[in-house]
Amino acid sequence: MSGMLAVGLSRHCPLASAISVSVPQSMGFAYYAFMALYAFPVLCYATVPQLCFFRGATSFHEASSLWFAAVFVSSLLQHLVEVSVAKRRLAVRTWWNEQRFWALNAVTGQLFACLAVALDLVGAGGRVVDFDLTSKASDDGGLYRDGVFDFSGCTTVLLPATTLCLLNNAALVGGVWKMVTSGGWSDVSGEMFLLCYVAALSYPLLQGMFLRRDPARVPAWITAMSVGIAATLLSLFG
Repeated sequence: MSGMLAVGLSRHCPLASAISVSVPQSMGFAYYAFMALYAFPVLCYATVPQLCFFRGATSFHEASSLWFAAVFVSSLLQHLVEVSVAKRRLAVRTWWNEQRFWALNAVTGQLFACLAVALDLVGAGGRVVDFDLTSKASDDGGLYRDGVFDFSGCTTVLLPATTLCLLNNAALVGGVWKMVTSGGWSDVSGEMFLLCYVAALSYPLLQGMFLRRDPARVPAWITAMSVGIAATLLSLFG
């Protein structure tokens, strides 16, 4: 993924080749070249609304608008239709897992791809951060057949996802507790819905960190670092 982004930012950028290929073909190449940039909007949606909700502030000023809900719901329905057409049946579970994989990939693989390309552009690639190839294969295929996530091959690349997962759920619990104890329910319905949605998406991470005891759970050191980083963010900005 970092290689595609590096090509997109080089003189071989697909958008600059529109004169030699058709515009739709150039746009198709550009979609895959710049796919890693999804990490930035997802990262914003995984941090800013959470911290605002924890403080009792609103970041979505038009969240009560029907257009706001229509755009979000229509996007989910479009994806559900695409998955169902590909499966030739109503595949809700496949659709939900793809939603999880998309969000997880955005804050792990795509985020580190952007970081790797940025380090290469400033001439620090390979010296500041060491990206080692690790085996993602597992000898136990039962987890896959049972629909259980296997985190045994994960390393530092999982740290942003687990940190954002803990930040989201801590902000959700803390924000609701503050509103209940203070008796003031401000207009944070948009933030609450988003936090609940992210909590549902990230449940396998919570399960892997705190509920599972099998070898395929999230490594304990990643959990410890995530707790520390999330607590620091809430204490500084919450």
